[in-house]
Amino acid sequence: MARKATKTPFDTVTSHLGQLNRVELEELSEMVAALLAVTEPEEEDEDQGDNEKPTRPDARGHIEEKMINGCGPYLYLRYWQGKTLKSKYIGKKGKS
Repeated sequence: MARKATKTPFDTVTSHLGQLNRVELEELSEMVAALLAVTEPEEEDEDQGDNEKPTRPDARGHIEEKMINGCGPYLYLRYWQGKTLKSKYIGKKGKS
């Protein structure tokens, strides 16, 4: 019996792209652009050491930490879609 290969998150996302309509693809594009704006390339991460990232929100988006009922922090991507500031749950902040 053959074992199925484990799908990566990238595989999961890209396998569903053809099922999205234009409006959904545009919103996905805005989410990805906002995430790229707040994350640094891996090469720069090594050079930065323990320096914290700027707290000023980027024009395209930023990551926001929220405490909910004393639990968390939970990470949310906050990004602009037109004139509307949207929010997408990313996950619970891992321990550093």
